[in-house]
Amino acid sequence: MDGDARAALLRTGNGMESLPATELDKLLSFRQGADWLALVLHAVFIALGAGTAGFADAAELQILVAMSAITLAFHILYLTGITKTWAVFGRQIGPFTFGRTDRNTLKWLEYSITATLGTVAVAYSNSCDPDYTPPPTPIVYFLVAVAVTEQTTGYTWDSIPNFKNPANDGTQVSTAVRAFATTVLCQIGEFWVLSLYKSPSSAPWIVYVIGWSLFGFWAFLRNPPWTSWSLDVGADRVQLSELGYSLLSTAAKIGLFAAILYSRSDWDTCGAAATTTAAATTTAA
Repeated sequence: MDGDARAALLRTGNGMESLPATELDKLLSFRQGADWLALVLHAVFIALGAGTAGFADAAELQILVAMSAITLAFHILYLTGITKTWAVFGRQIGPFTFGRTDRNTLKWLEYSITATLGTVAVAYSNSCDPDYTPPPTPIVYFLVAVAVTEQTTGYTWDSIPNFKNPANDGTQVSTAVRAFATTVLCQIGEFWVLSLYKSPSSAPWIVYVIGWSLFGFWAFLRNPPWTSWSLDVGADRVQLSELGYSLLSTAAKIGLFAAILYSRSDWDTCGAAATTTAAATTTAA
């Protein structure tokens, strides 16, 4: 399949009839609402995280604030791509599209950064524990590597408009299926490694596993490899699956942020530690 044909398929779902303009506008209005919701929630949680006692010494909170700040910036980009008048940045950056009738492939670049930061934050999320020791550097490198790999394979899977479309040859389908299997294995390895540093019965670990797993489920639901059915049935319906990704992204990240803040609910311990550190620094000076 040449580049022009591939680009056309990415823009037109599985090649079926386009949605009426009013239906597309309705989906885009939901998309815009989801982006505005993400902007508000991430801004609120940036303030909450940065204002938490001991923030200066809490690596997990600093990582989460960075995660939310980067997510917020990307959602501004998404908004400019799906409105009629805001496209000041265009609707494509390099190979990544995010226009009104395009798949938002730019989201995979965002997730490779923000989902990775969320994963690393879980590994550091025991900082209030008196026996806390940060994860070894090789473990952090492992988590970063598998997290980025997952988003790369997600991009590959998402680039298949329809597994039964004649334009998709067997090699392309086989590659996508292997990529998805790689994602599943990486995610299992990630969950297991994180369970060594955060109890599987803790709120952050549970929220993380559920939130991150739902992304894989949504990708699989959008385009099952054994059928011609696809969630985005027809040109422009890509915005339906993109709405799902947007809502899942916000729920997973904000849920994790809230769970980690909740896990630091022994405010006296964390606050006392921060106060003691500050007092010691002042005395030494």
